[in-house]
Amino acid sequence: MYIKVEEFSPKNLKTQEEIQKFLETIGKREVYAGIYVSYLVDEVYPERKIKLNLKRLPRLPFLGLYNTEKTWVLKGNAGNSVGRGAKGGTIKIEGDAGDDIRTDMEGGIIEIKGIILGDAYMKGGRIIAHDIRGSVGNGMTGGTVIVKKHKLIAFLKPNFSCL
Repeated sequence: MYIKVEEFSPKNLKTQEEIQKFLETIGKREVYAGIYVSYLVDEVYPERKIKLNLKRLPRLPFLGLYNTEKTWVLKGNAGNSVGRGAKGGTIKIEGDAGDDIRTDMEGGIIEIKGIILGDAYMKGGRIIAHDIRGSVGNGMTGGTVIVKKHKLIAFLKPNFSCL
């Protein structure tokens, strides 16, 4: 089922407020809203930093998809595959994050102030986690994971540290 959102067009979604309104409109109905928002932030939004409120939305996957240079501040819980394919930039999640954090990440930083609920596959970059519940580091071939608190770690890789 397709949803009609005629009031939105990439050319009129250039401010943080417009992108937040778009996210709130489609985020409750469209599981891939994170892909659309990632495109808008990377290709249309002119600023280097964006803050988005996720608190009234379901856990949206793919936020920060293919991030290269932007700084994302996400207030609330994010879904799976946050920062997938990232080559740079920063993503700060002020809440929990789902599985597959930074899948195929080659660079950049992601910080999760809540709990990572699953894996973090990565080729490079850095993940700073305040708590984990899963096998963070499983499938990791490069980069660094720093965990400040942990309950269960199934796999520890080189460049993996618990503070």
